[in-house]
Amino acid sequence: MIRITHNRLPWLIALVLAYVFVLTSTNAAVEGKSKLTSASGAVTDKLKPSHHQKEKRLRQMVDRFVAEGLDYKIRIKYEKTTFSFLGRHELEGYDHTVHVSGEAKDFLRACEGSFFIEGNFLRYLQDPEYSFYAAVLLLAWETLDAGVWPNDVPLEPLEKKDKELWNRERDRHIPDLVDSFHLDDPKLYRVQVLFESTSVKYHPAIFPNRLYYNGRLIIDDPVFSGVKPFIDAAREFNASTNTAKLMALSLTQEHVCGWLYYLLSCSETIRLDITKDFCAWCRKSEPKENPFLSALMMGLFIVDGYVFDDEKGAYNLNDRGKLLLDYIVEFSILENATRLKIIRDGGNQSLVEDLMKKHSTTETWQELLKNPVEPKFVKYKLSRPGIP
Repeated sequence: MIRITHNRLPWLIALVLAYVFVLTSTNAAVEGKSKLTSASGAVTDKLKPSHHQKEKRLRQMVDRFVAEGLDYKIRIKYEKTTFSFLGRHELEGYDHTVHVSGEAKDFLRACEGSFFIEGNFLRYLQDPEYSFYAAVLLLAWETLDAGVWPNDVPLEPLEKKDKELWNRERDRHIPDLVDSFHLDDPKLYRVQVLFESTSVKYHPAIFPNRLYYNGRLIIDDPVFSGVKPFIDAAREFNASTNTAKLMALSLTQEHVCGWLYYLLSCSETIRLDITKDFCAWCRKSEPKENPFLSALMMGLFIVDGYVFDDEKGAYNLNDRGKLLLDYIVEFSILENATRLKIIRDGGNQSLVEDLMKKHSTTETWQELLKNPVEPKFVKYKLSRPGIP
């Protein structure tokens, strides 16, 4: 038996209290870490919250399909059509209908009237782990949208619900899906994100009414724009990627839209150079008298100038994003203040502060950030078109 004397009692009490404190603190820290880990994946990209939530939902959904499988119904029907035009002709093919239910069906319905499918499904279709389920979802989406997906050959692996067979044959089937759903051309999705990420205040200066209000794509191929100076510049660029004639153009709405076509549609190998030249063109186009250019730069940055880390809530800028951010910081407008703060607080404080010092805009931004204004944004209403 341990004998406790009066002199030792206070020390023992203190020791017990210290032990309890350490134990409680450790448990709280572990619990806090557990909550942080479980909640960290739920961090939302504040620059494009609705698009990010949909992208994340797709990722979580296909991950679950890989682990648990996906229940679906499929029907493939052989069709043969005869018609007469300068002789008798026959067309034959296979009509595919795929039906899913529950969350998958709800998700696909939420994608209607947008270009989300075109902008996000290619990487899943090309990944052996996800490819089978991406193909099922594509056909299910087309069934909801158009009632049937016609193809020259039947997708038998989907009919047999055989993932291994699909992965053995997918190189034969994927090109048909890519062509049919325009998966190799994310321009449409980028246009949508750009429109919804640019303050509506500046839409009249950026997007032509003749395209927007007529229900056509708001970014048109400049070769078909009807604007001769830009047609000549576009043809030279298409032939050689030389931007000399583009750089010589004056600042007009039609010319801005021509630049946007290339910024959003060119291959990744030359998009950085196009972005660099576009920033230079805007700098020589009286940017302080044309604040819509700064708003447009922020929209382009949000399209794909960074990769968002939804574990840490960090904005990891790519080289294109750094070029656009440099312009944004140099030519300050009130409508960009809130989102510049989001970028700065998302792991880019040193970069933003260095750019402010470089362009001597620190005090200007400090004033704008005192009373930031949340710009008004609107949804891109154009439904999935027979592309004009």
